[in-house]
Amino acid sequence: MTIIRRLGITFILLICYGIERPHSVEEWIVATGELQPASPSMILSGYQPILEADLEGDDMRECLFVHAGHAAILRLPCEENEASPPLWQSPDGWRVVRGMLTDLDGDGSTEATLLVWRPYQRWAIDAFLIHPGRLDSFQDDQGNSCHVILIGTRPSRPGLYRELWAGSAMAAPFLDLAAADLDRDGRQELVALEGDYQDNINNTGGALTVWQWNGFGFTLSSRVDGNFYSLQLVQNTDGKIHILTKR
Repeated sequence: MTIIRRLGITFILLICYGIERPHSVEEWIVATGELQPASPSMILSGYQPILEADLEGDDMRECLFVHAGHAAILRLPCEENEASPPLWQSPDGWRVVRGMLTDLDGDGSTEATLLVWRPYQRWAIDAFLIHPGRLDSFQDDQGNSCHVILIGTRPSRPGLYRELWAGSAMAAPFLDLAAADLDRDGRQELVALEGDYQDNINNTGGALTVWQWNGFGFTLSSRVDGNFYSLQLVQNTDGKIHILTKR
């Protein structure tokens, strides 16, 4: 695994004054839980996912590193060596597409949110059902299904990293996702692009969706159908987070 010695944060400034945006770029906001088109903003700064935080509640910061389909949680300064092995790393067979540190479940603790492709497995309860395998079609032609997985620790075992929550195989796999407090209500939302299992690599795009934690999992709060294939969070001068998409 590649040794990471420093994680930098780069801010992107998009200056659009007097320059017309490409026709394919659209701008969205979330208000009262709904996706709404937004007027093109004059100046936006890139909103970067959080990759460093105190995950164990000990006033020490850890970092999330995602590279080439692999994810790992490391101690700062994010160096992996014999004296400082990963605190957690994704298992063999996982392909991690995206990762960020969040508090999507609203419990006050930071966890890693990962967008993962992994070999499809039936629910354990399927062994007892008369008609099992209701999710068997939720996989690609290589037998992999798409999941959102939360990795973190519990206050009673701060050094034990595990799956805090793992969603079932998705009916419509996510092409990409991001997390932020989109409507400034003090709670983070999950924004994602949906795709299709028939072509999960060169997908032409899908719906733009927003999800909220309901205490047991995620509930869809808003959807805009279309062939969206690009997702980026940006921040307006007043601090409001906008969603830039292409289709």
